[in-house]
Amino acid sequence: MMDRLSVFLITRDPGILDDLRTCAEQRSLPYDLERHWPHPHIARDEAEQRSTVFLIELADSAANTIDLIRSYPNNPALVIARAGSEDAVCALHMETGCEFVIRDDEGRYVSLLPTLIRKVLRERDREETAGDMLRSSEHRYEELIQAIPDVVYKIDPSGHFLFVNEAVRALGYAPEELIGRHFSEMLVPEEVPRVSRNQMLSRMRGTITGPQSAPGLFDERRTGERRTRGLEVRLRTKGNGGDLVGSVSAFGEIAATGHYHADIQRRFFTGTVGIIRDITPRKRAERMLQRLSIAVEQSRAAICITEPDGIVVYANPHFFRLNRFRPEEFIGQNMFVLMQDYVQEETVEEITRAIKSETVWEGDTIVWRGDGESYWSWMKVFPIVGGSGDVSDFVFFQEDITDRKQSETFLRERVRDQDDLLRDMHEQTKTCIEVIEGLVSMRAAGLRGTPAEREFEAVIAQVRAVSAVMRGMIVGTTPPLVNLDGFLNQEFPQVCQALNVPPEEVTAEIDLSIARVSAQVAVPLAVALDQIVTVLIGFGQVRYLQLVGGSENDESWITISHGGRDHLSAPEHALAVRIVEAMAMRMDGTFTHRDGASYRLTFQSTP
Repeated sequence: MMDRLSVFLITRDPGILDDLRTCAEQRSLPYDLERHWPHPHIARDEAEQRSTVFLIELADSAANTIDLIRSYPNNPALVIARAGSEDAVCALHMETGCEFVIRDDEGRYVSLLPTLIRKVLRERDREETAGDMLRSSEHRYEELIQAIPDVVYKIDPSGHFLFVNEAVRALGYAPEELIGRHFSEMLVPEEVPRVSRNQMLSRMRGTITGPQSAPGLFDERRTGERRTRGLEVRLRTKGNGGDLVGSVSAFGEIAATGHYHADIQRRFFTGTVGIIRDITPRKRAERMLQRLSIAVEQSRAAICITEPDGIVVYANPHFFRLNRFRPEEFIGQNMFVLMQDYVQEETVEEITRAIKSETVWEGDTIVWRGDGESYWSWMKVFPIVGGSGDVSDFVFFQEDITDRKQSETFLRERVRDQDDLLRDMHEQTKTCIEVIEGLVSMRAAGLRGTPAEREFEAVIAQVRAVSAVMRGMIVGTTPPLVNLDGFLNQEFPQVCQALNVPPEEVTAEIDLSIARVSAQVAVPLAVALDQIVTVLIGFGQVRYLQLVGGSENDESWITISHGGRDHLSAPEHALAVRIVEAMAMRMDGTFTHRDGASYRLTFQSTP
């Protein structure tokens, strides 16, 4: 059973109501008919709930009928007009899109009314269905707009925000607080003249631009090829205190187009629709890439980049200067092939193995320039691994180390010459000491049983001790600094052997905070210490020694103590004392000894 339909006749003529009621009864149409004039006595929401259809007689003019139809936009309307009112009917149809029927004097039009009512109801149902679908699409569209990470906005013709999606919160704004505010409040002030339509167009008036050179605008009105795309603009973020801060914190890339009313007959500008994409990370990466590019271009290291198959895609200017190639001779060539002609063969083999195994190679090699001249080069080759884990490029670093190699060769030759000289000096000194030792021994053999025998034995012991010290100090290359702890621990056993004293019988505790001394200090210091130790171990029969050293300000010191009496004060050791004092003077230091067996040497600290 069909639902009843309320039909409101807005007419002066009650005969239309009678004719329509008769037709409905004959056809058993479920109409509830009411006549009203000049306006229906029903609220808009009630008319919508009762599924009301308006049948309106077109009276004197179309204006009143248009107002009535617009007062009930959700209710279908059918206009009854008389012959001769075609102009008014056309105007009414253009404004409202409503259906109409021409009234004839015989009343035949009444039989058409039920059919036309069904037609306008179907149209209403189709519009409602289309409206529901449109609202559903708009809802999905809005959800999509709110979900995307880019800022989507719409501004009115004066530049004020009508809509901003949730993505604007990344800049510190809530969407609702931007509604009604001018777009310039979201830009760095210096950017506004460059992207504002009013300010930009006033400066460009009279200038002819094509799509490629047309200015980009935040409040764009153009569509098609001339619309704004890829406009970079600096944005302001909202501070924690609620005010806008002037510092640049983000870059936006704008894409905007004009938005116009869909009705071609009434085309007018409604505002700008745009998208702002945060490209701050990209701009930072671009700036970093620019810095790296400048650094590579200006680098004093030669840099070359190849594809995985060895094709050269880049080389910096210093690479061409160093190897004396022209870019057109090198770019696009295979580096792995070129190396075979310009790099040592064994180096090429090593680099090839490293490239195949995707590992780093580094070393010194001889390289031939493009003009045939050779030079020593430090070279490093390493792979660049992409995000997929595969090698995307190989990088070659080169540096001319010819001067360094020549200096190393010169130093090696100089050290070898000095080493030969020191060995000669050692042999000559050794020979002299052996001669002296032999002469003294011969003389001592003739004094056996006499009071002078003991004195000669002391001299022989000292000569042997000095010989042991010289063997330790003048062998091989003399280092610039001598480690005292290591030297003394090595020399004590040699001195003991020279004195015919088993080394294991002597205990020497060495505690020196002086880590190293120069060779100029080490030689006289060793001779002085040797004289003291020779007297104490060889003649004083001392078997326990304590050596303590330190530094303070520019002065260093070493104290030797053994807890017994002062053996160096004996007359027979006067020579040893004079030798120690002479060595102390050589070191710009002093030597003191006192009863209680404490001997102190001071000398200038090594810087």
